[in-house]
Amino acid sequence: QPSLTVKGTLVKVETICKDKHYHTWSSQPVIKGKAAGSLLLSSAIFFPEASPTATSRVLQLMNVQVMTLRMYFNYQSAFLTPTVEKVWTKHQDELLEQLKDSPVDLSGDGRCDSPGFSAKYLTYSVYAPQINKILHCEQIQVGECEEVRASVQMEKQGLIRCLEFLKTKDIKVRSLTTDRHRSIAKHMREVEPEVLHYFDVWHVSKSIKKTITAASKAPGFSALHDWVQAAANHMHWCAAASRGNGDLLVEAWASIARHVADIHNGHGGLYTTCLHGPLDNVEWLPPGMPAHDKFAAIVTSKRLLKDLRQLSPDTQTFSLESFHNVLNGFAPKSTAFSSEGMLARTRLAALHFNENAERQQAMTKDGEHQWKVKSPKARKGHHVVCPVKTEITYGYVQELMAVAVGMCGSSTFLKKFQATRTPPKPNMSDQSERPSKKELIDSRVSRFAKAKPQIV
Repeated sequence: QPSLTVKGTLVKVETICKDKHYHTWSSQPVIKGKAAGSLLLSSAIFFPEASPTATSRVLQLMNVQVMTLRMYFNYQSAFLTPTVEKVWTKHQDELLEQLKDSPVDLSGDGRCDSPGFSAKYLTYSVYAPQINKILHCEQIQVGECEEVRASVQMEKQGLIRCLEFLKTKDIKVRSLTTDRHRSIAKHMREVEPEVLHYFDVWHVSKSIKKTITAASKAPGFSALHDWVQAAANHMHWCAAASRGNGDLLVEAWASIARHVADIHNGHGGLYTTCLHGPLDNVEWLPPGMPAHDKFAAIVTSKRLLKDLRQLSPDTQTFSLESFHNVLNGFAPKSTAFSSEGMLARTRLAALHFNENAERQQAMTKDGEHQWKVKSPKARKGHHVVCPVKTEITYGYVQELMAVAVGMCGSSTFLKKFQATRTPPKPNMSDQSERPSKKELIDSRVSRFAKAKPQIV
């Protein structure tokens, strides 16, 4: 009489004949008492940004034998998360070794784990343009220390920890490009004066676009709308052309107040004449016109002109924005993760980004470059073409799987759970006393509760 045993993805059949001969058949190999299929399926879900719940539901609807979600998370905690840490550390050490011999230019930016102003985690990442790779990521949690009592303080603390880490690895930072975070600017000015601190052009130009767009919606100022994109383009050109000369950058930028009035000579200072050719079909803003006065006030504000001197001529943060898009796939902002799970997914995103950072533009069968037409939502009626890159690769997943199998074959669940790990950060809910579940049920009141009918 055969006996059937099911454990996760493993199906085992044991039979005994009338002569007492035993035979056992297993649907897959076993790695130190653990089903190989369960480990590999867990790895194939966790490493390349798949959803365990969705994957399990699909397989169950197909009547494929799968493990429970609880077993999946046991594999994730015991073997997969340590595997990610081990592989990322090896990968990061190789990157740091490449940068030890010369000063490094970096860009940094933070990404919150949820939209709005209720973030629990912030991931601060630094990117090295010399090697086109994410170099380091720090995860900050609200309330984990006295310096981070609110979410607005996380970005500064993330940068501080990144710089401290790089110092321990003997990396000399020559310059750092960030957004215009005021706390970060003050910290760099007072604590890291030897590091050149630049502002990212895209963040500053985005602020200018928003300001001019908002002004153009007021009655009598609709003519400003035609100069929104032109102002942003001019800022990018000024930053690149000035090559770090703050005085030249400011004067070239301020000339746009005369340019929009169709005055292209006699600007004064280091930048005296516009360098463009003849312009046709342009709606100018005559001097003295309220729209021109408003435009000039925006582009020559004291705070803006002060910040323009710190615009980065080379290093920008657009690669970090691309990394954040990758991270959104591994750790969606609509899903809550544990501290350990969030950190592992961030490292997976960094491994994925670094492997695919050098993808080239795809070619057609005829040897021509491939392009894709896009219509940006923020620029209605405007169309652009973007290069189509070659296919994404997942070589890092194969490396992770090999390490996970080796780790699984040399240890057990119990040993892994008992292994010494970094203690988890306290939950935000631990800051206040939590009532029992029964007390909450008893005190629950609904506006839509219906009174029970009385029996007469």
